[in-house]
Order: sequence, then C-alpha cells, then structure tokens
Amino acid sequence: MAEYKALLIKPAKGVIAAFEDTKAKVLQVHDCLEGLRALVRHRPDFVVVQADLPGLSGLSLARIAHLLQLPTPFLLTSPAPDTKADRIAASLPNAKNILLEGAFFYDLKHFLAAHDKARSRGEREEHPPREVNFLEHEWAALLGEHDRQRVLILEPDALTRRALAIKLDASMDCQLFSASDGLEGLAKALFINPDLILSEVDLPTLGGMHLAQIFNILGKPFPLVFVTAEESLEVQKKASQIPGVIGLIHKSRLPRKGFLIMAMRQFLARARPAAKPSGPPQ
Repeated sequence: MAEYKALLIKPAKGVIAAFEDTKAKVLQVHDCLEGLRALVRHRPDFVVVQADLPGLSGLSLARIAHLLQLPTPFLLTSPAPDTKADRIAASLPNAKNILLEGAFFYDLKHFLAAHDKARSRGEREEHPPREVNFLEHEWAALLGEHDRQRVLILEPDALTRRALAIKLDASMDCQLFSASDGLEGLAKALFINPDLILSEVDLPTLGGMHLAQIFNILGKPFPLVFVTAEESLEVQKKASQIPGVIGLIHKSRLPRKGFLIMAMRQFLARARPAAKPSGPPQ
C-alpha cells in the first residue's frame, strides 16, 4: 500500500482508529476553516471530514475546494444516515457519497486500495472547474475598461440587491457585480479581484463571516464591508477582527438620502491604498 497524506478535520474516534493500520501520514485540525488553510498549504492526498460540522460544514468545504479547482478527494462522514446530505455529496465531483462513521474502517480500506490501483496505472482524475455565471453587463464590464473600480454586492434578497445596484450605478463610476449566496460570491471574487465587497452577514451556503475568513486564508483579504440588519454587538466585534473587513453598514441607514454613496466613497478611499492581494500562501 502506498503512503498517503491524509487531512482529518475534527474526526470521530472511530475515524482516527481506522488509520492505525495504514501508511497514511495524518494531519488533524479542529474545524473546516483550519482545514481549508491546511488544504491550500499542504495539498493532502485526501480529506476526511464530517458532512454537517457546525459553522463551515464538510459539505461546504468540499464545494469550496471544487470552486478553487483543487482535485483533492473528500471522504465525508456522518454518525447516522442522512439522505439529504447524501444527495448533495453525490452531486460533488470530489465527494460522491456519505460514509457512516461506524463502518469507516472498511470504507477507508476500499478507498485506499482503489487509489493504489489508480496510482499504479498512472491515472489522474480531472475535475472540470465550476462554471461562474456572469450577467451580460458583468461580462461587458470585465471586457471593458480596466481602470474603473470593481464593486461586488453579495445579498440574498433580490430586491435589496437590485436597490443597492441602482443607487450605486446612478451615482458612482464603478463596475458592479453581484451574487446571491456565499459560494457564488467566492467564485466571482476570485475571478474579478474586486476593489470592494458589500456583503450581507447571513448568506446562503457560506456565511459572510466565513467568506471573509476564507479570503484571508487564501491570501486575498479583499476590502469588505458588511451591509446587514444584524444588531448584535458580538457580530460587529467578530467582523472587526477579520483582516480585510473595513466596516459595517446597518440596513436601517440605507434609506437616508445620500448615505450609501457617501459611505461608499469613504470605504473606497480606505481600500484604494492597499495593493491588490496576491495568490494563496504556499
């Protein structure tokens, strides 16, 4: 059996025990944010993670890895059968299905044996990159002037997203892009390198806080402003501690005449001196 590098993210005891008789070098981390950092830096041969971990889940991490075109296989585990999670995993090229923790020892043996055979044949599985869906005006912006600042709006509510875009388009000379969930926002941000991101905290598939942390992990701490109805001081404190987050706008202030445009000009002025972020850390 060949030697492998395995990344284990908050593994159950039974999962850890399954590696005792293997030649895998095991790296353990405590959550999926740490796991993403380790995945980018260490490029393990495969990842083992529970599908529904709180915060950033194993399923979401597998999706992010696919977005980033990292072909690392994911062994997603669960303590009990989960039909919904199984359907999601089946749609991911880098995951396939959910493995029960009680039978993980046998699943791991089959997985390693299959990979040994693939290695001996020199096979390498290719994963096509996830398609990033740009609107017509966004493609025009990408192909047009390069000296205008780019603003990415991440907002799940279509009416709010449209209202923000209309206000900014009417009063500011910038290129506007938008997304309705965190994973779409991640893909677009990595593609366009925005000068500023306006993001709701509570985003589907990948929350705004986790998204900001992921940008930092990838070495791309894009200037980000949260636009949210969240009142919690704890949320504001957490946001202020994430590199790249330069402010927070409460949605109750948006109807005030001229407020958004004045705030945007201030945030863009703060963001402008910073150099464009470089590639991910090695």
